Amino acid sequence: MGKNNPHDTFAREFLSYKQNAVDFFKGILPEKIARNLDLQTLAEDKNNYTDEKLHQYFSDVVYTCRYTGGIIKLCLLFEHKSFPPRFPHSQLLRYISNIWQHHAKQGNPIPVMLPILFYHGKMKWMSRPLHYYLSGDTALFTRFIPQV
Repeated sequence: MGKNNPHDTFAREFLSYKQNAVDFFKGILPEKIARNLDLQTLAEDKNNYTDEKLHQYFSDVVYTCRYTGGIIKLCLLFEHKSFPPRFPHSQLLRYISNIWQHHAKQGNPIPVMLPILFYHGKMKWMSRPLHYYLSGDTALFTRFIPQV
């Protein structure tokens, strides 16, 4: 990905402008969430949370924003795909885990994460719950499976 991928370069450049990011998040987040975000506090998080293996999947664009009342700090993770992701949940969970570990090591509260996967490929792809990708009959275990 990175510099060799024009879509990644475009997405990173587009979202590097705060007003573009504000408009993007207002347009894609559910209204109940968007209206309670203090988008005046939106700021790009310049930390790099990708390890060597994740770097091939993620563009590492993360934003922080306060939720109404300042109670919750949200990290808005942006990732785009030009091909249907094979196991999107495992990639996102690993990325989120890296961010949480970073905050925990710094002695900071672990932030709520809103992962956003933006797909723009030609092949049809549908977002599915994590249990769809697991093998076997998962019906009895659904309540124990993360809902990402």
